[in-house]
Amino acid sequence: MTYNLLANFIDSQNYDIRISRNGRWIDQKCAFDAVCFVADCIVEYIRDGGSQTFQSPDVWKSEYAVKNVQLWFGKPDPLIPTTMDEYNKFFRQPMKMLAAANILSEKRVGNAIQFSVEKIEILEFIGLRERNSYDFLCLYIEKTLRDSGLWDSFESFFDEQNKNSLVQLKSAFTNFCIKYTPINTEVEANRIFIKVLNPLAVKYFKKGIVK
Repeated sequence: MTYNLLANFIDSQNYDIRISRNGRWIDQKCAFDAVCFVADCIVEYIRDGGSQTFQSPDVWKSEYAVKNVQLWFGKPDPLIPTTMDEYNKFFRQPMKMLAAANILSEKRVGNAIQFSVEKIEILEFIGLRERNSYDFLCLYIEKTLRDSGLWDSFESFFDEQNKNSLVQLKSAFTNFCIKYTPINTEVEANRIFIKVLNPLAVKYFKKGIVK
């Protein structure tokens, strides 16, 4: 797997949120280091004989994930019941994003979300190192914005780089989320705005937003 093959895959997809209505195409826990780690954990889970159809706790309770999430992220033991909510978000949000990107698939069965791997070679590439995860995020975010008719607003901000253009961009993003996804408040939209803007700002050597 190479960057060019990843780019070709992303380019072949249709990520138009106006069609999918998916408000969780990216989320708060989808920073490049977390996405890299979760992808790696899924790959190791499958390699170790884990079921191809899995739920997020199946992965984060695996021996590999339990050991390394504490080592690399300084998080508490995933097997402690009081950490369930934290780990559901930390693992499931990147999984849902990977499903939105068509690298995983997801379906709801009762109250549970079940995932399957669709593109193992891309998942391996993302999980190999954080730079790969960052490259994936930039390609995926930009393609989603372009497919969804939002790219012009981001491009205007990158051109103008002032407070007024940032306010206009946040407003456009919020209005879009409320119109086309289950997200229904400005606060909720703002929570993911930083995850959308900042990777692209770094890529294009532009100003982003401070949390």
